[in-house]
Amino acid sequence: MPPVSIWGAPNFAPKECVAIYELAKAGKYTEALEIFKRLWNVLDFLGKEGYAVATKAAAQAVGVDLGVPRAPYGELPADKKEELTKLIAETGLTYAR
Repeated sequence: MPPVSIWGAPNFAPKECVAIYELAKAGKYTEALEIFKRLWNVLDFLGKEGYAVATKAAAQAVGVDLGVPRAPYGELPADKKEELTKLIAETGLTYAR
């Protein structure tokens, strides 16, 4: 069985995630790593601030509504949403906006 992963990033950076996969599959690891590095600050934020909640906020920031987090979780606080929005802007992600 091939390796399996659950990754929230395709919810807010689908094109980049597919490109990383395709490049890695083709052995173009340097190019894949460059895209991953571009996303790193956002991915790091997700891990530090509550993955599911922050992933939903990241999707919302690029215009993809995944709804509110289910109990017992709440939405990301406003100051953290603002920080995340700035990190996303630095990546150049602009999907539904």
